Amino acid sequence: MLCRLAAAFLIALVAVPSRAQPTTASTPSVLDLATDRALAYEAAALKWTCDESIKRLRFDDNGRASERSGMEFALLMVPDAETQQAVELTSRPKSLKGFPPVTSWLRLFHPDTRPWMLIRDSGDVDAPDEPGHRFTFRGAFSRANGDDLREWEGVAWVNSRTGDLMRIDAMPASQPEMLAVLIDRRNARGVGINLFGFRFSVGPRAHGRRLAVSFEEQSGFWLPRTARFETFDAVSKHGERPLRAVVVSLSRCREFQP
Repeated sequence: MLCRLAAAFLIALVAVPSRAQPTTASTPSVLDLATDRALAYEAAALKWTCDESIKRLRFDDNGRASERSGMEFALLMVPDAETQQAVELTSRPKSLKGFPPVTSWLRLFHPDTRPWMLIRDSGDVDAPDEPGHRFTFRGAFSRANGDDLREWEGVAWVNSRTGDLMRIDAMPASQPEMLAVLIDRRNARGVGINLFGFRFSVGPRAHGRRLAVSFEEQSGFWLPRTARFETFDAVSKHGERPLRAVVVSLSRCREFQP
């Protein structure tokens, strides 16, 4: 249910403009600002809509990508029949199963989510690839189907003046350790096959997932712009082979006119 409810908060981000905070001794912490923004998104969830496009990629054994047919949706929020919370009207495509909806990350600092997250404040990092105030997070939920952001861990960058999200990089919690176990098992039990000059191995799979969400300003508001969801095969403890990727883009966010 959380994933359905979390989809609302992309729209809320559009509904509440960012406001810079004064730099005084009484200024709230960056984490407090991020929490306030998550609550503001929730309050405005039903007021906006966005255009959503989905591009699906598959990779061959040499890492070359081929694009499958794209999809276009109108991201529209409606009240849930039971809870009256805002949820996405459009069903998620199968290619996004195993990942949290891109809009659910707007709940990362929400008071309902924070008790289930270990969040560490790394402060402002002065580096070209560090876009803002840096937080690391780790969900407390055990690994299930991957749709719940509380099953994930990663890094979030936040605007230190407004609390707006700027970028998120994440993977399922404890994934490196789990992949290492699967690789050892595959090395011990896998069978190498040479068929007509093609070599491949048969054994336990060691498939991993990761995602990256970037946020940017659209019409005066900060919101998720592009999200990339990747699935890969860990061929060794130091190497991987891409399998699939899904790229979600959100544009033309605007006030919904019924």
